[in-house]
Amino acid sequence: MMTLKDSIGSPRDRVNGFATRTVTLQQTGTQGVSLEAFPSNGGTIVCGTEMGRNVCCQIVDLRDIEQVERVASAIRDDLSNTHGITRDEIATEIFKLRNETEEATVDKLLEATGLEEIWSSARLDSELISNDYLIDRVLVANQPAVVAGAFKTWKTSLAIEMAVSLASEKTFLGEFEVPSQKRVLVFSAESGKATIQATARRVCESKRVSLGSLSVDWGWWVPKASNDIQLDLLSRLINKHRSDVVIIDPLYLSLTGEIQSNLALTGEQLNRLTQQCLEASATPVLVDHVKRSSENARACPLSANMSETTLSFSKLRARRVYMTENADKKISKNPEVVEKAA
Repeated sequence: MMTLKDSIGSPRDRVNGFATRTVTLQQTGTQGVSLEAFPSNGGTIVCGTEMGRNVCCQIVDLRDIEQVERVASAIRDDLSNTHGITRDEIATEIFKLRNETEEATVDKLLEATGLEEIWSSARLDSELISNDYLIDRVLVANQPAVVAGAFKTWKTSLAIEMAVSLASEKTFLGEFEVPSQKRVLVFSAESGKATIQATARRVCESKRVSLGSLSVDWGWWVPKASNDIQLDLLSRLINKHRSDVVIIDPLYLSLTGEIQSNLALTGEQLNRLTQQCLEASATPVLVDHVKRSSENARACPLSANMSETTLSFSKLRARRVYMTENADKKISKNPEVVEKAA
């Protein structure tokens, strides 16, 4: 009688890292005639065994009927006793092994690569999924975000406003609620310490909080997305400061200059940078420059690279004269958030 059983943990399984599937064709005491299949780089290795002895091992494409029939014939011919088993019976069992082996291989590959399994529509419909907002309608937890704009549209000021709002649990831009206090790590490598200090103090004054009391930590460099040591350091710093949000300003200094025009390579760097933050349980916020003269700056100053990689973004334009919350001085340009997407 032909039965299917798992032999996970066999020597071949340990060598290849994949589950092996075995079909017993004929049982004789504790041993008999069986087929074993396990994946390899060139296809699937199918082995026939008789009384514990390998009679035939060949690499075969299990989708190719002729190959399977040839292997079935070779296995039968190598048996010292056919046990009444025909070539067609062996071929049939090899085909049955195909789905079992493929399923096991997919599961093991997903596990080895750390990729999430494919969802059915039934699961998608049944799961309870919702966005957890760090800033209501603006910043989603555990999803990369971008603040993008042209030159002198107050991107850094907005990033500091975001950091202070998160750390103080005060409304962002006086409009968007912050549900709970968060720890923030800010990397700033462009504006300079004096400018960052002055801006942070003004933002804190407008919110009536003390800068020195905030759970915001400041770094004066940005991690390089192509540098493994700096990415490892980024993870360690997030853990050391227990940061919930990481702001990187400006993004272009984190990317390798000669490949920034290449969408695929830039996307790869962005993924490395954001995944390093996410794996350390921190939400990354990237501050990005776009050219004022470009169509992106006039229409949608979020480059294709950023929009493909992020869930939420804020795009900025200089719009009008406005009054600060606690100052009489008029400011000539307003970093007004004109669009938010999630």
